[in-house]
Amino acid sequence: MTIQFYLRILSARKLLILSVTIVAFLGSVLLALLWPNAYESSVRLHVQPVPPAANEQGDAYYSPEYYRQLMAQWNVEDFDEIVQGLAFAGHIAAILRERYDIVLAPKEIADSLHTDRQQRLLELTFTNSEPLVALAMADAAENIFETRAADLSALVRDGYISIQVVDPASEPEATSLARLGLDIITRTAVAFLLITGFAFLLEVMSGLCRSREDLEETLRLPVLVAIPPVSEPEANTAQAVPHKS
Repeated sequence: MTIQFYLRILSARKLLILSVTIVAFLGSVLLALLWPNAYESSVRLHVQPVPPAANEQGDAYYSPEYYRQLMAQWNVEDFDEIVQGLAFAGHIAAILRERYDIVLAPKEIADSLHTDRQQRLLELTFTNSEPLVALAMADAAENIFETRAADLSALVRDGYISIQVVDPASEPEATSLARLGLDIITRTAVAFLLITGFAFLLEVMSGLCRSREDLEETLRLPVLVAIPPVSEPEANTAQAVPHKS
Protein backbone atom coordinates (compact mmCIF):
# COMPACT_ATOMS: atom_id res chain seq x y z
CA MET A 1 0.00 0.00 0.00
CA THR A 2 1.37 3.39 -1.06
CA ILE A 3 1.01 6.81 0.50
CA GLN A 4 -1.44 7.71 -2.24
CA PHE A 5 -3.64 4.82 -1.13
CA TYR A 6 -3.80 6.14 2.43
CA LEU A 7 -4.45 9.65 1.20
CA ARG A 8 -7.37 8.38 -0.90
CA ILE A 9 -8.81 6.69 2.18
CA LEU A 10 -8.49 9.93 4.15
CA SER A 11 -10.22 11.79 1.36
CA ALA A 12 -13.03 9.22 1.12
CA ARG A 13 -13.68 9.26 4.88
CA LYS A 14 -12.83 12.91 5.53
CA LEU A 15 -16.33 13.77 6.72
CA LEU A 16 -16.25 11.10 9.42
CA ILE A 17 -12.70 11.95 10.50
CA LEU A 18 -13.29 15.70 10.63
CA SER A 19 -16.60 15.45 12.45
CA VAL A 20 -15.28 13.16 15.18
CA THR A 21 -12.09 15.24 15.60
CA ILE A 22 -14.09 18.46 15.93
CA VAL A 23 -16.45 16.86 18.46
CA ALA A 24 -13.44 15.61 20.46
CA PHE A 25 -11.87 19.08 20.42
CA LEU A 26 -15.07 20.79 21.55
CA GLY A 27 -15.62 18.13 24.21
CA SER A 28 -12.08 18.61 25.52
CA VAL A 29 -12.55 22.38 25.73
CA LEU A 30 -15.87 21.93 27.52
CA LEU A 31 -14.31 19.45 29.92
CA ALA A 32 -11.48 21.87 30.69
CA LEU A 33 -14.00 24.65 31.42
CA LEU A 34 -16.39 22.60 33.53
CA TRP A 35 -13.97 20.27 35.33
CA PRO A 36 -12.77 21.54 38.71
CA ASN A 37 -9.38 23.16 38.47
CA ALA A 38 -6.52 20.96 39.64
CA TYR A 39 -3.89 22.14 42.12
CA GLU A 40 -0.32 20.86 42.33
CA SER A 41 2.15 20.73 45.20
CA SER A 42 5.70 19.38 44.81
CA VAL A 43 8.58 18.24 46.98
CA ARG A 44 12.12 17.67 45.65
CA LEU A 45 14.60 15.14 46.98
CA HIS A 46 18.33 14.56 46.56
CA VAL A 47 19.32 10.90 46.42
CA GLN A 48 23.06 10.36 46.82
CA PRO A 49 25.51 7.70 48.06
CA VAL A 50 27.15 8.04 51.46
CA PRO A 51 30.99 7.68 51.45
CA PRO A 52 32.37 5.22 54.02
CA ALA A 53 34.24 6.50 57.08
CA ALA A 54 38.02 6.85 57.08
CA ASN A 55 40.16 4.07 58.54
CA GLU A 56 42.30 4.28 61.70
CA GLN A 57 45.21 5.91 59.85
CA GLY A 58 42.89 8.69 58.72
CA ASP A 59 42.99 7.61 55.09
CA ALA A 60 39.66 7.51 53.35
CA TYR A 61 38.88 4.06 52.04
CA TYR A 62 36.42 3.78 49.20
CA SER A 63 35.19 0.26 48.78
CA PRO A 64 34.13 -1.15 45.41
CA GLU A 65 30.58 -1.10 46.75
CA TYR A 66 30.80 2.66 47.21
CA TYR A 67 32.00 3.18 43.65
CA ARG A 68 29.16 1.03 42.37
CA GLN A 69 26.70 3.15 44.34
CA LEU A 70 28.38 6.36 43.19
CA MET A 71 28.18 5.46 39.53
CA ALA A 72 24.75 3.86 39.62
CA GLN A 73 21.98 6.10 38.32
CA TRP A 74 19.43 3.50 39.28
CA ASN A 75 19.42 4.75 42.89
CA VAL A 76 17.09 7.55 41.82
CA GLU A 77 15.26 5.22 39.49
CA ASP A 78 14.65 2.81 42.37
CA PHE A 79 13.14 5.52 44.50
CA ASP A 80 11.09 6.69 41.55
CA GLU A 81 9.50 3.24 41.40
CA ILE A 82 9.16 3.04 45.19
CA VAL A 83 7.22 6.29 45.54
CA GLN A 84 4.82 5.27 42.77
CA GLY A 85 3.87 2.06 44.58
CA LEU A 86 0.84 1.48 46.77
CA ALA A 87 2.99 0.88 49.86
CA PHE A 88 4.34 4.44 49.76
CA ALA A 89 0.83 5.73 49.05
CA GLY A 90 -0.37 3.77 52.07
CA HIS A 91 2.13 5.60 54.30
CA ILE A 92 0.85 8.92 52.97
CA ALA A 93 -2.77 7.86 53.53
CA ALA A 94 -1.98 7.02 57.16
CA ILE A 95 -0.38 10.44 57.77
CA LEU A 96 -3.32 12.19 56.10
CA ARG A 97 -5.74 10.45 58.46
CA GLU A 98 -3.67 11.15 61.58
CA ARG A 99 -2.63 14.75 60.93
CA TYR A 100 -5.25 16.25 58.65
CA ASP A 101 -8.30 14.00 59.14
CA ILE A 102 -8.30 13.41 55.35
CA VAL A 103 -9.36 9.98 54.16
CA LEU A 104 -7.97 8.94 50.78
CA ALA A 105 -7.41 5.49 49.35
CA PRO A 106 -3.78 4.56 48.52
CA LYS A 107 -4.78 3.98 44.89
CA GLU A 108 -6.20 7.50 44.67
CA ILE A 109 -2.98 8.94 46.09
CA ALA A 110 -0.81 6.90 43.71
CA ASP A 111 -2.87 8.08 40.72
CA SER A 112 -2.46 11.72 41.76
CA LEU A 113 1.35 11.47 41.90
CA HIS A 114 3.64 12.49 39.05
CA THR A 115 7.41 12.10 39.32
CA ASP A 116 10.26 13.77 37.45
CA ARG A 117 13.93 12.70 37.56
CA GLN A 118 16.86 15.02 36.88
CA GLN A 119 20.27 13.51 37.54
CA ARG A 120 20.08 12.56 41.26
CA LEU A 121 17.15 14.84 41.99
CA LEU A 122 13.66 13.39 42.28
CA GLU A 123 10.60 15.65 42.23
CA LEU A 124 7.22 14.43 43.48
CA THR A 125 4.14 16.39 42.36
CA PHE A 126 0.71 15.69 43.83
CA THR A 127 -2.44 16.88 42.05
CA ASN A 128 -5.90 17.32 43.54
CA SER A 129 -8.97 19.48 42.98
CA GLU A 130 -8.56 20.78 46.57
CA PRO A 131 -5.39 22.84 47.12
CA LEU A 132 -5.11 21.88 50.81
CA VAL A 133 -5.31 18.17 49.96
CA ALA A 134 -2.53 18.52 47.37
CA LEU A 135 -0.38 20.35 49.93
CA ALA A 136 -1.16 17.76 52.62
CA MET A 137 -0.04 14.90 50.37
CA ALA A 138 3.24 16.65 49.49
CA ASP A 139 3.83 17.48 53.16
CA ALA A 140 3.18 13.86 54.14
CA ALA A 141 5.68 12.65 51.54
CA GLU A 142 8.25 15.11 52.87
CA ASN A 143 7.70 13.83 56.40
CA ILE A 144 8.17 10.23 55.28
CA PHE A 145 11.53 10.98 53.66
CA GLU A 146 12.72 12.97 56.67
CA THR A 147 11.74 10.44 59.34
CA ARG A 148 11.06 7.05 57.75
CA ALA A 149 13.21 6.83 54.62
CA ALA A 150 14.96 3.77 56.07
CA ASP A 151 11.66 1.90 55.91
CA LEU A 152 11.55 2.36 52.15
CA SER A 153 14.94 0.99 51.14
CA ALA A 154 17.61 -1.30 52.58
CA LEU A 155 20.29 0.94 51.03
CA VAL A 156 19.14 3.83 53.21
CA ARG A 157 18.80 1.56 56.22
CA ASP A 158 22.36 0.23 55.78
CA GLY A 159 23.79 3.71 55.30
CA TYR A 160 24.76 3.48 51.64
CA ILE A 161 22.24 6.07 50.44
CA SER A 162 21.01 9.32 51.97
CA ILE A 163 17.77 11.13 51.17
CA GLN A 164 17.75 14.89 51.59
CA VAL A 165 14.74 17.16 51.06
CA VAL A 166 16.02 19.94 48.80
CA ASP A 167 12.76 21.85 48.38
CA PRO A 168 9.96 21.33 50.93
CA ALA A 169 6.32 20.98 49.97
CA SER A 170 5.44 23.96 47.82
CA GLU A 171 2.32 26.08 48.05
CA PRO A 172 -0.38 24.63 45.80
CA GLU A 173 -0.65 26.20 42.38
CA ALA A 174 -3.50 25.90 39.92
CA THR A 175 -2.86 23.99 36.73
CA SER A 176 -1.46 26.40 34.17
CA LEU A 177 -3.20 27.35 30.94
CA ALA A 178 -0.34 25.73 29.04
CA ARG A 179 -1.08 22.43 30.81
CA LEU A 180 -4.80 22.74 30.00
CA GLY A 181 -3.98 23.51 26.37
CA LEU A 182 -1.67 20.51 26.21
CA ASP A 183 -4.42 18.29 27.62
CA ILE A 184 -6.87 19.56 24.98
CA ILE A 185 -4.38 18.97 22.17
CA THR A 186 -3.54 15.50 23.50
CA ARG A 187 -7.20 14.42 23.72
CA THR A 188 -7.92 15.79 20.25
CA ALA A 189 -4.86 14.07 18.75
CA VAL A 190 -5.80 10.74 20.35
CA ALA A 191 -9.35 11.04 19.00
CA PHE A 192 -7.99 11.86 15.52
CA LEU A 193 -5.67 8.86 15.52
CA LEU A 194 -8.39 6.50 16.73
CA ILE A 195 -10.99 7.63 14.22
CA THR A 196 -8.41 7.58 11.42
CA GLY A 197 -7.53 3.98 12.25
CA PHE A 198 -11.23 3.13 12.37
CA ALA A 199 -11.72 4.80 8.95
CA PHE A 200 -8.88 2.74 7.47
CA LEU A 201 -10.48 -0.40 8.89
CA LEU A 202 -13.88 0.48 7.41
CA GLU A 203 -12.36 1.23 4.04
CA VAL A 204 -10.35 -2.00 3.90
CA MET A 205 -13.33 -4.11 4.98
CA SER A 206 -15.72 -2.44 2.52
CA GLY A 207 -13.80 -3.72 -0.52
CA LEU A 208 -14.89 -0.71 -2.62
CA CYS A 209 -12.83 0.58 -5.53
CA ARG A 210 -13.20 4.34 -5.48
CA SER A 211 -10.73 5.26 -8.19
CA ARG A 212 -8.87 3.99 -11.22
CA GLU A 213 -5.80 3.46 -9.04
CA ASP A 214 -7.76 1.30 -6.60
CA LEU A 215 -9.06 -0.86 -9.44
CA GLU A 216 -5.61 -1.31 -10.98
CA GLU A 217 -4.12 -2.17 -7.59
CA THR A 218 -6.87 -4.70 -6.84
CA LEU A 219 -6.91 -6.41 -10.27
CA ARG A 220 -3.18 -5.89 -10.93
CA LEU A 221 -4.13 -4.98 -14.50
CA PRO A 222 -4.01 -1.64 -16.31
CA VAL A 223 -7.26 0.21 -17.04
CA LEU A 224 -7.38 0.91 -20.79
CA VAL A 225 -10.59 2.94 -21.04
CA ALA A 226 -12.52 4.90 -18.45
CA ILE A 227 -16.00 6.42 -18.97
CA PRO A 228 -16.07 9.85 -17.35
CA PRO A 229 -18.96 10.56 -14.99
CA VAL A 230 -21.93 12.32 -16.52
CA SER A 231 -23.60 15.01 -14.46
CA GLU A 232 -27.37 15.00 -14.06
CA PRO A 233 -28.09 18.12 -16.21
CA GLU A 234 -26.04 16.69 -19.08
CA ALA A 235 -27.88 13.39 -18.79
CA ASN A 236 -31.27 15.12 -18.97
CA THR A 237 -30.16 17.17 -21.99
CA ALA A 238 -28.98 14.04 -23.77
CA GLN A 239 -32.36 12.39 -23.22
CA ALA A 240 -34.28 15.46 -24.49
CA VAL A 241 -32.47 15.59 -27.87
CA PRO A 242 -34.36 13.44 -30.45
CA HIS A 243 -32.43 11.00 -32.58
CA LYS A 244 -32.65 11.44 -36.36
CA SER A 245 -33.16 8.38 -38.43
